[in-house]
Amino acid sequence: MTNKPTKIKMPFFNWNKPKETKIDKISDFTIITLKINGMRFSCEYEMTNDGKTVTVSLYQKICVPDGWKRQLQKRTECSIDKALLLLNDCNLHKWNNFHGKHPKNVHDGIMFTLEANVNSGIRIHADGSENFPEHFSDFRNGITNLLNE
Repeated sequence: MTNKPTKIKMPFFNWNKPKETKIDKISDFTIITLKINGMRFSCEYEMTNDGKTVTVSLYQKICVPDGWKRQLQKRTECSIDKALLLLNDCNLHKWNNFHGKHPKNVHDGIMFTLEANVNSGIRIHADGSENFPEHFSDFRNGITNLLNE
């Protein structure tokens, strides 16, 4: 008689997984954060909506003695309509639960995480490593264009 270890099935809990809610378009939002990390850089784009205007910010992550700190690089304001046009043109609502796995044999690359609170409480989450959702570059370029206007 051999003593085989017993496999114990553990329930899988992912408390951070967004609720499965299908939406056709984004009609409002409170905050959208896009974090992008590479081997030699880390930045964070943030769009906040106060109900009157949208504040668009770019932060650089810098190393300080007690850890990492966000340092504001650029900030601007735009209309809510302009921000919503960008979000919907890039189909941001379709990004929910996107997980782009890192390609095999790729030893470097860019990683991203997107968090968004839209349409009165719906949370969108997407992440990836050298795998991006459709219109990712358009979205990043659109935010950069807003910052440069």
